Amino acid sequence: MNQPNLTFRRANPDDLDFVSYCNYTASSPSPGFCYWDSLIEDFGIETMAFIRQAIALDVLAWCRISDFIIAENNGIPVAGASCFVMSQDDYRPIDLKNIRKLYSLLEWRSDRIKQFEEKYQNVWYNPKDETLKASGNWTVECVVVVEQFRGQGISKNLMNYIIKEARAAEIESIGISVTIGNEIAERLYLSVGFQKYITFFSEYYFNQFPGTAKFRLRLFD
Repeated sequence: MNQPNLTFRRANPDDLDFVSYCNYTASSPSPGFCYWDSLIEDFGIETMAFIRQAIALDVLAWCRISDFIIAENNGIPVAGASCFVMSQDDYRPIDLKNIRKLYSLLEWRSDRIKQFEEKYQNVWYNPKDETLKASGNWTVECVVVVEQFRGQGISKNLMNYIIKEARAAEIESIGISVTIGNEIAERLYLSVGFQKYITFFSEYYFNQFPGTAKFRLRLFD
């Protein structure tokens, strides 16, 4: 197998489809299931289309195009991750200050908006949920490698590039969360210097979710 010829860059609006793919993939812990599915069930819009429109309108706080770093192999996007400073007022994945733009684009009536917001609040009712709180000055989310390029060390190269960028920007620490059971991701983050510092087990979520392990990498003492 040929070694990938990787280059890295910041995403731009032309990367909307790839960034949307990364968000969808990172939000899908098993085939055929995405965390966004339940929020828009029976709303007449496909999950990927919803994600794409939300990202285009800068509604997803965890996945803004301007925060996204892309790894390319010979000019083709093969991996990406979102690196951002989390809001201190609301740790949740949707920027509610901007969401009216999405409602307008989707032409949702007031009853549909109310239904969506009730579902969202049922999942993420506390804007400062400790399980979502930033683990570092930068938060990394939506780390994805395109399936046919996995197993070639691309994710480790991507994380090392993110760490390099953080050092250059004098970011003191980077945080990332892993769903319990994702041992591949845990090994990756430990291998580049992250340390696990807190775990929320399934019982914390009333056994409705496997749990979350949070990792942090300190770059400067």
